[in-house]
Amino acid sequence: MKRRLLLQSGLMCLPLSALARGNLPQEYSDVIVVGGGSGGLTAALSCREYGLKVTLLEKMAFLGGDTLHSGGYFNAVTDEAVKRGEDSVELFKQQILKSAAGYADEDVVSVYAASCGAALEWLKSQGMKFLPVPHLVYGGLWGRSYKPLQPSGTGYVQVLSNACLRKGVDMRISAAVTGLVTDDETGRVVGVRVTYRGEQRLLFANRGVVLASGGFGANRQMLAQSSPLFAEMGSDSHPGATGEMIYIASSVGAHLRNMEFIECVPGGIEESSEQVRLDYDPTVVMLVDENGNRFVEETSPRSEIFSAYRSKNIRRCFTIADSDAVERIGLARRKSLYRGLYSGRSWRCETLEALAEALQVNPDHLIASAAELQERGVLNKPPYWAVRVFFKIHTTLGGVAIDTKARVLGAHRAISGLYACGQMIGNLHGKNRLGGNGINSAVCFGRIAAESILKDS
Repeated sequence: MKRRLLLQSGLMCLPLSALARGNLPQEYSDVIVVGGGSGGLTAALSCREYGLKVTLLEKMAFLGGDTLHSGGYFNAVTDEAVKRGEDSVELFKQQILKSAAGYADEDVVSVYAASCGAALEWLKSQGMKFLPVPHLVYGGLWGRSYKPLQPSGTGYVQVLSNACLRKGVDMRISAAVTGLVTDDETGRVVGVRVTYRGEQRLLFANRGVVLASGGFGANRQMLAQSSPLFAEMGSDSHPGATGEMIYIASSVGAHLRNMEFIECVPGGIEESSEQVRLDYDPTVVMLVDENGNRFVEETSPRSEIFSAYRSKNIRRCFTIADSDAVERIGLARRKSLYRGLYSGRSWRCETLEALAEALQVNPDHLIASAAELQERGVLNKPPYWAVRVFFKIHTTLGGVAIDTKARVLGAHRAISGLYACGQMIGNLHGKNRLGGNGINSAVCFGRIAAESILKDS
């Protein structure tokens, strides 16, 4: 069987003959997973549970990827919620499709919406612990977000990586994939080229390769090519979110979708990855401009909030909450707020008038804005907290197109041997990703990819 190696060089692919790469060390596995975030760890663990030999490659010196930078919320429609008449898979699906604005594939969304409940239970079986009652998370549209007990996304990485270790997954950090190996005759993806421990080597996969290496929120060049508006904007993506695997996948014929869609969120500190935020639960906070006026409904989709911010040419923006809301955001996040008091990145005042003075906004406007929410039972318990909002790139929504089995699609059919999950997927969220739909899409399609590898082989 002849194989060829495709390497990324800008947007060009260079084929190397079998003779030219003959001196490279070679290794073999059943499945190769590229990326060590929640999606990659899920795919690796699921394949191992099926009895397959798995090698996971993470280019950074640590596991976790953007999962470590996430809020950790996990949207799911559970059987209990359906029985109580509180939620349904169909409602979840329709909300995703509406948010996607025609840029997502309905069949893929259908499988995704129906899979999240089982994925949540699978995580619990691995040792993940969640608060029992779901709630509405920022940009989520519905109260189906489950919050892990561990801070942010750290619990997923700890639980899944420990399970991978126990079950014998070969996990390698500082292992950068630079190309995909394909069969000359069939076009099937049969392995990768990787730089590991100072040398290049070839790793062959008998059953399949799963791409779980995330988006490109930290790659200025790709951001500029996809959407120049965001090229100079700050990002809360981790430094490894550089997206090279998207183009490497395209070099073997992968069809790219929605590369122009970038999602921004209010929060964080300008020119810093530190998270000083109050907007985790949009039902209990207020978003105001430099005049103290609300300019958007806080529970709106993220894309609508950013659009309102830009269209109204807002120069300064603040999130405001009362003490009840602050008590609900968790110890680690409260600590960041208290640190912000000393660094000038957050404010706390006993009255709204005092807060308006501290923020240098119109007190009458701020009080009137707060009154709108106080009628709903929000912002009634002093002291009041505020943080300055800087919109940042939160996630990139473009990537490779997949089918309902997580197989990467080419121009006319699925590419044999190649699968994807998480932020690598470009035809799932469309124009806007709902809050709470990040980690769950990685976990759901990581599990689906593993199941497909087992069946396809």
